[in-house]
Amino acid sequence: MPVAKLVFLPFIVGLGINTFMRLVFFCIFIFASMVSFSQTQFKKYTPCSFSISLPKGFTIKPIEKESNFDYCDYKVKTPDRIEVMQLHSLLASRYMDSDIKTLYAIEQKMEDIHIVYQVQKANWFVITGTDKKTGHLLYRKTIIGQRFVSELRID
Repeated sequence: MPVAKLVFLPFIVGLGINTFMRLVFFCIFIFASMVSFSQTQFKKYTPCSFSISLPKGFTIKPIEKESNFDYCDYKVKTPDRIEVMQLHSLLASRYMDSDIKTLYAIEQKMEDIHIVYQVQKANWFVITGTDKKTGHLLYRKTIIGQRFVSELRID
């Protein structure tokens, strides 16, 4: 019997046939998704102090008509014109706080979010969860650079 069968046999037997079949279908689904996603073409945008690559067909537009050197606010829409995220960047000296720990603590205390994942590193943090009112998934990432504080919000 090959080594691979010896290693996986106890694992498979312990799972039961229904669980094993679900695992197989899940792996096939993930593989098919990866193949499909790898064929998606992206376009890179650098609207102000940040860069982002979006799938072709997505649009990025300023939220406000007037532009300002201190900040920039953009919204991203799908080809179906559905707004899927907002991007914000503000000159660090104009931001309410430029300490990542303070910004992280403020975001953690928001009462309208049920947090399911959070991580804070040297100059950035991520919080994901659900909106308690709507149940919608959300993702928030804040990064502090040398001159700008940037946020990515997907609600």
